[in-house]
Amino acid sequence: MVSDGKVYKQGEVIRNEPCVRCYCPLGGGEPVCDVTACPLSECVDPKEVPGLCCPICPNGPNCQIGLLTLPINQSVVIEGATCACERFVDTDGHTRVSARCNKDIDQTDEREHTDLPL
Repeated sequence: MVSDGKVYKQGEVIRNEPCVRCYCPLGGGEPVCDVTACPLSECVDPKEVPGLCCPICPNGPNCQIGLLTLPINQSVVIEGATCACERFVDTDGHTRVSARCNKDIDQTDEREHTDLPL
């Protein structure tokens, strides 16, 4: 097979990159390429690493809540709502990470209604 003016043998690799590998198929013919599809990132701060196809999460799985980056399985209370970074499976069967906030409905603390001197 000829590609870019060069002759390749059957089974010979034509292109070998982190995300794409092309080779001359056995029996000849057009080049065949295997392309790696990266999964959805489980973090808000993925980093590209030379030589790797898919970005990595150097700080582990995490979520963005306002300006805060929250690690997976941790929670924080923001303006009376408990927000957590959780892993879940979507309707297509893909594992994803998302921040979810639930407003706490507790009995009101009496101190909130006490008039304080200015």
